[in-house]
Amino acid sequence: MDEKAVNTGSRRERKKEETRQKIIDVAMELFRERGFHATTMEQIAGLVDVSKVTIYNYFPVREAIINECMQAGNRKRKEEEIPRLIEDFPDTRSRLMELFRRSLEWMTENREIYKVYFGYRMQNLCDSFRDQSKRSGFEGVLAMIISAGQETGEIKRRMSAELLARHLEMMSGAAFMPWWADPDNFSLEKNLGPTIDLFLYGAKRKVIVKK
Repeated sequence: MDEKAVNTGSRRERKKEETRQKIIDVAMELFRERGFHATTMEQIAGLVDVSKVTIYNYFPVREAIINECMQAGNRKRKEEEIPRLIEDFPDTRSRLMELFRRSLEWMTENREIYKVYFGYRMQNLCDSFRDQSKRSGFEGVLAMIISAGQETGEIKRRMSAELLARHLEMMSGAAFMPWWADPDNFSLEKNLGPTIDLFLYGAKRKVIVKK
């Protein structure tokens, strides 16, 4: 393949990625300003300056735009936020609680968007087990914190950090259920704290052997 063809292909791919990112940026801004349900694909296409058909070529539904935005956010977390969090907090529990505190802050500020996102994730949950590209990426964020705990001996290495993260992601989802019913009175320590303790320390009663 000649150099001209390679450069043309690279420019085409770069242009596609720029268009994809512009769609995400414009759509998320509209979702926040006007609300998700009041925002249409036509409005997004108009501000991006592409046809509605082009939007659908990138994203089959509006919810998929939010999903990709969340995936990108979790990739950025792994690169920038989590290494600092691991450095700033002394142990796995405090790191996890701080991570979820920041997540809760974002959820509260973007309540409608998160509810739409969560519903979309639940609809596609089975597909995400078969296709990793459809996962949120939050599992990888949790795995970094768990892996750090394994390296210091705080967490056993008997199970991989990835598998443990998958279980914790599901457990934390259940712990956040009360947030849906009454988000303004949701307590992170009260609802998530016991879940993290269960994950880290187990439910088995410690047996003291008398000598």
